[in-house]
Amino acid sequence: MCRAWVSILRRELHNHANKFGVATDPPITECVNRLVAKPPQSRREAITLFGYFASRLGELGQNAVAKIADARIVPVLAKNQTSNGYINEKAGDHKDLRHLTPRQCYLGSSSDYADIFDFVDFGNEANAFLLKCGSKNEPTKLELAALACKEPARLLGIMQSPRST
Repeated sequence: MCRAWVSILRRELHNHANKFGVATDPPITECVNRLVAKPPQSRREAITLFGYFASRLGELGQNAVAKIADARIVPVLAKNQTSNGYINEKAGDHKDLRHLTPRQCYLGSSSDYADIFDFVDFGNEANAFLLKCGSKNEPTKLELAALACKEPARLLGIMQSPRST
């Protein structure tokens, strides 16, 4: 998702890109389609891609936001693989990598809910993009109640286990 004219125009013509009708960025719908088709495979990729989309938030219409909100684009590892749920950049095998929709994850961290829900932090810019696409800072009471109904044994097990320091 780099600037389109960088690959098309010779360096000395970059300042004149608009005179030649060369767009600075590809159409936002094309960017969204590519993101959905090929989501980031690491934290580093996610920071770059989500940061790029944050720079174009004003161009994202309701349809694009809805499409992204329901797409599995947020990379996380199984909770037992890392202490923070992020992908090990040096590990070549990502068999435990999974992708969540922005609506399925929460931004930042939480000492209360970290063992129950998936929290991610890709930096302020990238998080702003995820926030627009349905991520929240913490689960709602309704989401907590739904989890208690759906997975009571898991929730009880987490609540009864001593927290590691």
